[in-house]
Amino acid sequence: MADIKRIIRKGDKVAVTYTGTLDTGEIFDSNVGKTPFVHVVGDGQTISGFDENIIGMAEDEEKRFTVLPEKGYGQYHEKLAYQIPRKQLGDITPQVGTELLLKSNAGNKTTAKARITKVEQDKVTLDMNHPLAGKNLTFLVRIDQIF
Repeated sequence: MADIKRIIRKGDKVAVTYTGTLDTGEIFDSNVGKTPFVHVVGDGQTISGFDENIIGMAEDEEKRFTVLPEKGYGQYHEKLAYQIPRKQLGDITPQVGTELLLKSNAGNKTTAKARITKVEQDKVTLDMNHPLAGKNLTFLVRIDQIF
């Protein structure tokens, strides 16, 4: 009797090993040699393009696929990158790559994350886009286990 392999469906808990690369070949994330990433497919813990591409895969299967921005971290929006006076950062010494938590001026608890992308003598550029926004993301995925 042939072995019947279980395939991934939405709602399944899975363990995966993956490497994510950009169009340039640069690795943006990988858990190879580390603990597998465990999540429930379709629960919103990952980008939708990742889950959509692993549905139908079986244990021990490998697959390479590319996720376009619309199914990844969205398009890059220029209006979410802006300059502020350096003195507005107070005691913070600005460095490119530093992430900041911004609070709303309205006095409510609304906050947003921004990254410093450029530091000049009297101004700093903040970018509220996700670092992977607007990028194609290619994954090499191996399904380690379907629970």
